Amino acid sequence: MKKLVFLFLMFVIVMQLQAQKTHTIGERFGGGIIFDVTPDGQHGLIAKTQDQGMFTWNQARTLISDPSNRNKAGKASAGWRLPEKDELDKLFDRKQIVGGFTGNRYWSSTENGKDRAWNQIFATESFQSRLFTK
Repeated sequence: MKKLVFLFLMFVIVMQLQAQKTHTIGERFGGGIIFDVTPDGQHGLIAKTQDQGMFTWNQARTLISDPSNRNKAGKASAGWRLPEKDELDKLFDRKQIVGGFTGNRYWSSTENGKDRAWNQIFATESFQSRLFTK
């Protein structure tokens, strides 16, 4: 019998920031906290500040695509998705800025073969490729 692997989900959004305003890491914006920003302060990445629960990889992707799962500020921002593997690693490096993390595994959107996706264990920093179910 297959054992489902459930991982915690943290939304990430690629932000298109308002013109003429620069943003900084740690700033509250778009329903989360900015954890990465371009040198000009116009583009970056936002993470939700609280775990969304434990889900399989496909469940996590479905949850993120549903706007009803976002708060008011999050609904105003388009582009919520699972982070890519390198974005998840940046988020790990800045997890104290965002807050709300447990030591659990977090999914990335980066696939590794036909039935696997990368995830990162925030307690140890290590990456693993885990089987996901469709």
